[in-house]
Parts: sequence; structure tokens; C-alpha cells
Amino acid sequence: MELMNGSRTRGRCSGPVLLTVLLAAVMVACGAMASEFEIGTEFTYQGDLQFGGAPAEGSYDFEFHLYDQAEGGTYLGLVARDQLPVVGGSFATRLDYGVDMFSRSEGWVEIHVRSVGVGNYTELSPRQRVSGSRGSACTVNGDLVVEGNLGVQRPLPNTPLHVAGGSDASPGGGGVVMIGEPNTQNIVMDTNEIMARNNLQASTLYLNHDGGDISLGGFLGAGGVTVPTAPIDTVDQEATVNGGGAIRIRGGLQSLLIDRDEIQVGGLGAPGVLKLNEQGGNVGIASTAPAAPLHVGVGGPDASPSGGGVLVLGPISGGNLAFDNNEIMARADGAPSALYLNREGGNVHVGGDLHIGLEIVKKSASEIVYVSVACSAGKQILGGGCFNNQDSNLEYSYPAGNGWSCGFEDEVHTITVWAICADVGAAQLINL
Repeated sequence: MELMNGSRTRGRCSGPVLLTVLLAAVMVACGAMASEFEIGTEFTYQGDLQFGGAPAEGSYDFEFHLYDQAEGGTYLGLVARDQLPVVGGSFATRLDYGVDMFSRSEGWVEIHVRSVGVGNYTELSPRQRVSGSRGSACTVNGDLVVEGNLGVQRPLPNTPLHVAGGSDASPGGGGVVMIGEPNTQNIVMDTNEIMARNNLQASTLYLNHDGGDISLGGFLGAGGVTVPTAPIDTVDQEATVNGGGAIRIRGGLQSLLIDRDEIQVGGLGAPGVLKLNEQGGNVGIASTAPAAPLHVGVGGPDASPSGGGVLVLGPISGGNLAFDNNEIMARADGAPSALYLNREGGNVHVGGDLHIGLEIVKKSASEIVYVSVACSAGKQILGGGCFNNQDSNLEYSYPAGNGWSCGFEDEVHTITVWAICADVGAAQLINL
């Protein structure tokens, strides 16, 4: 018969021993405190028992002897437990020797066991140590189980572990709870911060590094923002093809970089392709319900030679094409410019009237050989013609300046010349 414990002595012991101290009081401390908050004399001992190399099952008689040394020493007491159940090789029982174990430098429990009411007891060795001292940290050779809430510098703990006191966490020290070694790598928490540290320097804090979602119930401040006012509130940094940006999404050799006024795709020092709704769907600008792949809503001013427009293609200081909700305008350096439609070929279909400022001007004269007529200011000649009211040969008919001119071989009674004129920009378009 063997008891599994923390060492292997005389070939009879192996595996872990679990010594569990059950704290009956709601408030617990190991230092010199008021008596109602101190650890009592009763504790629970848990262990594993094997019989014939397999986990024992059933009930056994146990004796738990207390000594002040690992071998020999002063005998401090005995607690016997008859017919103690052993399930799957494990057992547990409360022990109370009337001795405050944690006011002593050390104590040792020696266990004897036998089948219920049969034969002599078998001593299981080595003895198991329990130690501690008042005014310092408790030392337990095994696990510590607390029944109820545990308060650290907190007399009335409200949660299973309630820690008060401590100081603000910084790279050099401080904190309320620390996991790890102070001068190497550790995680420290205070009342409003979780900080990763390494060698007294701030370090990378990983959240679900191996996977799993992270859900935030409030706003997240990044880059030094301490009072976020949006779900993600971060300090701006200009995005370039080489990096930067307030938010960066990595993907292979390229990244999507976002700053306060730009979305940039870049990688290896070169710009990349920015895709919007590559798989389909509409994009709305100033529109909450876009009805086209690109839907620009109301908001821009009327297009004029000097500026404005809802959509502008090209640099403002050079040549550009401006759109508003009823006009397409070509501009160059603040002045109207030629608007080309299918300049390299192909038809242009106009479903309604085409307004180009068309006008016809004419002039009549009598008893002369030639006559001419000019278009109005701002108009350009598109075509013209001549006629007379008698039989006389036409000598010429052609555009002259910004008008039309006619000439005949002889004087005629009446000559009429007419010209077809249009707005300058429209005339250039038609001349194409």
C-alpha cells in the first residue's frame, strides 16, 4: 500500500501531495490581525492512495500524526479517521490538532493507513511539511483552497479575490497584482491598467495571441488617448507608402493605412491598388442609400469656371472636369475649356435637345457688289450663305473673321447674307 506524495523515499512514495487549508472565516490574513480574521487550527488534508500499484477504492482507516520535525522530533498529536472513503485513489479529511500551524516555524504530518479493521497500520513516508509564521506570508506545501471570498488588504471582500491597496503601475514598478518576476518579464495590474513589462521596460501586451475574439463593451483609446470618445479613438499619424497612419491593416507585402484625411494602400515604398466593394455593392458619398456603384449625393456647389462642383476630376490648379447635378464643365486654370466627347472616335448620342447657344444673323443691302455679317460677341461662326433677288453670278461666299461674307460680279438690287453662330465652347465641340 502506497501514499502518493511529493517525493520518493524507500521506493514507497510517488506523485503529488495536495495539502489544502480551508479558511472558515470570511476574512483571511496571515499577519497579526484581529482574532476573528486569523487562520484557525483546522485544515484539510488531501492525498492519493494506491493499492497494489493501482488507485485504491473503498474505505480505509487512517491515522495522522503530527511532529515538529521531518524525522524524530517532538510528537504533537494524533487525529484518527476510521472508514475514510477513498474514491479513484483520492481522499480528503479535516485535521485539527488544536495547534495553530501557521504560528510555528514548521510542522510535519506522518500518515498511517490500513484496511478497515484489519491488521496493523502501515506507515507512509516521508512526513509532509506545513509551515508559516505570523506577520509574514503563509507557506503551504501544496495547493491553497479558500472557501468564500479572499481579501488582500481588504477586510470585506466582495468577489472571490478582492485586492486593495497597491500603487499605480509603471514600467519601473508598482501595481496592485503582478504575475511573473519583478525584474524580468511580468504582467502588472492596477485599478485601471494592465501593463506588460520586461526588464523594467514597457513590453508588448498580447490579448488572445493564439486566437479567439476580443469584445469591448466601451470605447478604445490608442496612441496615448486616455479619454476615447469613439469606438476606436487614436492619435493621428500621416499615412505614406512607406508606413505610418493612425490605423494599419497588414496583408502580405502591402498594408492599408488610414490617417485623419487619407486611406492609402502601400508596400515596399510604392503605392498599391485600393479596392472598394470588389465583390459588388454600391458606394455612397454624401448619400445614405446609394443607388449606383458610385453615388455622390447632394452637397457640392454649382460648377463654375473658378471652382465648385459635386465631383471634380483632375487638379484644381490645372485642367479638370467638374460635375454638378445638371452640368459637365471642362476647366483650365479657372477658365472654361474645351470639352471633348469621344475625341478619338465613336458616336455621341443626345437623347434630348442639345443647347449650344445657336443663333442665325443676317444682313441685306441694295445696289452693291458684296456684303458681310458678324456673329454676336461670345459667339463663333459655324456656317453661312448668300442670295439675291435677280440673276447675278455669285463670286464668293465664305467665313470672314467671326462672320460670313458674300460677293457678286455685278451690282444687284438686293443682297442678303446670313450666318449660323453658336457659343464658343459648343462651336469648338462641333468643329471636332
